[in-house]
Order: sequence, then structure tokens, then C-alpha cells
Amino acid sequence: IVPLEAQACGTPVIALKKGGALESVKTGLFFEEQTAECLREAVRRFETMRFDRGEAVRRMADFDKQRFKEKIAGFVNGVMEKAGHGIAKA
Repeated sequence: IVPLEAQACGTPVIALKKGGALESVKTGLFFEEQTAECLREAVRRFETMRFDRGEAVRRMADFDKQRFKEKIAGFVNGVMEKAGHGIAKA
């Protein structure tokens, strides 16, 4: 959740290219291996890059509370409809 919160505040992140970061890191960069050298190289590259704080915030809109509730309700509704049951509310 830390990378999401950072980006929602307009701060780009550096993250290991693995797991949940693959879906949640929209502004920043990834490093490939969990080694000190890979992280150092990522920091070096990061320091030469420019990021738009406003764009970082906008990209996090998919992760806001209302959007999350809508996505969960949509998923549950799809499952319930396939099972022949009622509809969940967002």
C-alpha cells in the first residue's frame, strides 16, 4: 500500500518488478533483481528522470475507494449472476 499512497500524493516510486507492484506502480520505475547493485542502478536512473506530480495523482484514480467498491461489486455481481442469484450494491 505504501507505493499507492506515495503515488496518490504525487511521488513516483522505485519498486521491485514483482508481485503487487506490477499492478500498482504507475509512476516511477522498476528494478529487476532484489540486489543492492540493481537497486543502486535504479536510484541512479531515477535521479535523472522527471515525473509529473499531477499525472501520478491522476493515475491513482483507479485505486480510489469508490472505484474499488465499484470493481468489487461488479465482480461479485458477475459471480452471483452466473450462479443465478441477486445483485450486490456498490
